[in-house]
Formats: sequence, structure tokens, C-alpha cells
Amino acid sequence: MSEYTVGVEPLQQYLVELDHGRLQVLDVAWDTKAGHWFHLHPSMTLKPDDGLHWTGPYKNWQARCATCHQAVASVQELVERFSRYRRPPELNRFLRVPK
Repeated sequence: MSEYTVGVEPLQQYLVELDHGRLQVLDVAWDTKAGHWFHLHPSMTLKPDDGLHWTGPYKNWQARCATCHQAVASVQELVERFSRYRRPPELNRFLRVPK
């Protein structure tokens, strides 16, 4: 079940919270006027290891979407909203993390 909805009438997209507070954008949207679901990229079949899959890094709300698509009243509010997100430890192997 999605806890978060984003979009502008008539389109709604849904965010799913995964591990470490990570919010992922689903590849389906709800059209409130037409009353039906539709796939945003119907010609694409993505495997879970593809970065564009809904579970991948390019569909991460905090890292890729929110800075442009979320209205906030202040920088402090932005910090508070994203403070729950923690990078999963398994990503450290792809990043140069100082010890």
C-alpha cells in the first residue's frame, strides 16, 4: 500500500516506501478524470537489476525527483522531510566512502 501520492490533477503517481526510508516512484499512474490506471512507459520491460526499474536508483524520489517536483516552505522543511532516508549499506560498494 502506498503512503504517498504526488502529481497534479488529473494525474496521480504513487510512492512506495522500501528499506531505509527509501521512497520509490511506481511506473503506473492514476488518471482521476478518466478513472483508470496507465503505465508510464508501456513499451519498456525492465528487469529488477535495471536502474530504470521502479526499484532502481533512477526511480528514487529523494535522490532523483523531490528536489524539483516537491514544493516546500523552507530549506528546513526539506531537510526534515528527507531526514528519514538512509542510503542502503549495500550501495557503499559502488561509492567511494571514506573510512
